[in-house]
Amino acid sequence: MTVQLLDGTYVDETMQGVGSLTGQSFAAAMSFRGNCDNPSKVVIKTPGTAWTADDKAMYAVRCMHITTSKAGSGLVGSQHGGSLIVLAGGIVLSGGVETGPMLLAQLSAGIIIGGDVTVMGGGAAFEAAGTGGTVVCLNSCPVSFGEAVNFASGFAVASDLGIIKTTGMSFSGIAVGRKFSVSNNAVIDTGEAGANSLPGSMPGVSHHGGIAQ
Repeated sequence: MTVQLLDGTYVDETMQGVGSLTGQSFAAAMSFRGNCDNPSKVVIKTPGTAWTADDKAMYAVRCMHITTSKAGSGLVGSQHGGSLIVLAGGIVLSGGVETGPMLLAQLSAGIIIGGDVTVMGGGAAFEAAGTGGTVVCLNSCPVSFGEAVNFASGFAVASDLGIIKTTGMSFSGIAVGRKFSVSNNAVIDTGEAGANSLPGSMPGVSHHGGIAQ
């Protein structure tokens, strides 16, 4: 099922998915679609997290601009085991998420990046995985940076058995800040590229059993 969002700005709207649809076996079976000819014509503007998934909810979002009207905890969140959000391409992320990452998967939930993402502004991190959460690039994931992109904690941040996999990501533009931070037996896997290939102007850090490779 696809929900088509009309052109416009949706102010202070938050989508929270709780539980899966009857018979739903994969995330893309439920999809929210903006304007794929011009994603910036569909704007989700919220002070906090715009999209969340909980209690095994699964859905995909594509072709829209997700932004914060002020500092918040994150742009996209996914939490609790079995929950999954797919960014299926044509996604623009912007704002000043001072206290959290733009993408967050935690508590054994997942986020799949399955297409192109444009980033403007910044946050504590672009992507973060904690307490068994997973953020994965599926196949090809071009990430483009606009002006003033800054990630204070790291482009990628993984902790407490979280997993981030960036194999398939390509980058254009400039992002400043730390490349990565990994701790407490978490893993950041860049494939053959190596952790230093991640965007950022400062070296990454690993501690307490965290691995970046």
